[in-house]
Amino acid sequence: MRKSLLLFSLIVAILLIFSTFSFANNDISNGLNNAGRTVKNMINDAGNSIKSGVEDIGNGINNGASMVQNGVNNGASMMQNEVDNGAQNVGNTMYGTSGTSNDGYTATRTSATDGNLMGMSSTSWIWLIFGIVGIVIVALVWYYGSQYENTNNYSNRD
Repeated sequence: MRKSLLLFSLIVAILLIFSTFSFANNDISNGLNNAGRTVKNMINDAGNSIKSGVEDIGNGINNGASMVQNGVNNGASMMQNEVDNGAQNVGNTMYGTSGTSNDGYTATRTSATDGNLMGMSSTSWIWLIFGIVGIVIVALVWYYGSQYENTNNYSNRD
């Protein structure tokens, strides 16, 4: 009687264990599949969002560049018109609208300076200053480098 009760309990336990694993296996499998689909959908959605954002940024940059180009073109046209009008006005003032000389007016030079200081142009002065600064830097590096003194004295005495 005891053996049959033990055998019956063992069979019921084995059936419960196998049925639990098979149902659990299906539940786990379905859960993992659902989780995998969810992750896949999230990644696809994120990729589509990033793609859309990058396209929007690219369109914004293109639109901004077009606006800058149009602004520069309009500004250049306006400046050209002003230069043309100004040149025409100067010509009309100096020669009159008929193209004849305006009372014999001539421009004369009022300054005898040529922009040089001590016979050197501004570019020459800049290079001279750069050269002096370079020499000072090299001298300082040399001076501070020569102050290093190696004081390691090795002796073979025991």
